[in-house]
Amino acid sequence: RARKWGQFASAAIFVAALGWVSSYPKLFAEEDPKIHYKAELYRCIGRALYEEGKNEEALSYLQTALQMHPEFVDALNETSLALAKLGRTDEAFAYATNAVAKSPFDVALTYNLGLLYVQKGQLTEAENSFRAAVDLDSRHFLSRANLGACLLDQGKYDEAIEVLRVVQRLRPDDAKVAALLDQARALRRAGMKAKP
Repeated sequence: RARKWGQFASAAIFVAALGWVSSYPKLFAEEDPKIHYKAELYRCIGRALYEEGKNEEALSYLQTALQMHPEFVDALNETSLALAKLGRTDEAFAYATNAVAKSPFDVALTYNLGLLYVQKGQLTEAENSFRAAVDLDSRHFLSRANLGACLLDQGKYDEAIEVLRVVQRLRPDDAKVAALLDQARALRRAGMKAKP
C-alpha cells in the first residue's frame, strides 16, 4: 500500500506541476504580436498567384500583407518579383532595395536586386550585386553565372572567362554556361565589345 501511495503521490505531483506550468500566464502563438499570421496568409496566396502567372492578382494580396506588416521581407521581395514580371521595373526596384536593406545577408534578395539592375541597364550596379551575392554564398550558381554574363556584357572578357570557368566546374553539363564561355573567349580573341 505504501508503495502504491508513493506512486500515486508522484503522479499527482507531476500532474499538478504540469497544470501549473501550462496555465502560467503567457501569450499563445496566435496572440504573439511579433507573428503576423494574417499577413503570412495573404503573402502565401499572393505567392501562389504569382507562381500561376497571375501577377496583378498576386500584387493585391501581397500589398495587403504589407499593409498589415510593412517590414515583411518575403512580401517585399515577392511584390518586387510580381512588379518586375509586369514590366514595372522602377517600382520593383524600390521594393527589392527595401527588402535587401532589411535583410542584407539573404543571397536570394541580393541576387534578385542584381537582376533588376540588369533590367534597368545598370550593369556596374548589377555586377556589384552579383558579386555581393557570391560573397554571401559562393555556391550560389545563378549569382556566379549572372556575374559572368554581366562581365561579358561590359566587355570585361578576362574576368568573365575566369568567373565562367568556375561556373562550368560547378555545372559541367550546363549548355548555357558553355555557350557564354565560348562567346567570352571568341570576343576576347576578336577584341570586340559584347552586345548587351
